[in-house]
Amino acid sequence: MVYLRSRLDVADNSGARMATMIGVIGKGTAQCAGIGDVIVANVKEASATGTVKKGEVIRAVIVRTRQPIKRADGSVLLFDHNSLVLIDNALHPRV
Repeated sequence: MVYLRSRLDVADNSGARMATMIGVIGKGTAQCAGIGDVIVANVKEASATGTVKKGEVIRAVIVRTRQPIKRADGSVLLFDHNSLVLIDNALHPRV
């Protein structure tokens, strides 16, 4: 689970490095999101040569969380960092 104001790594080549979650799209007043949820985020760190700039408000989808994911076969999947991928309004990855 990722909560409001959580810092997430950016796992794509858009130029952003770190972002903060500021809202969840499609869940009403929910304040937490999981893998596959579309969120609104604010870019906190960005490279100078990237297409995304610091302070920009973007849409993103969460692709990794530190919270363990339990599968039906009994296996558990978890990652070291919370990560997201930037998307556009048509839900395609930004480059």
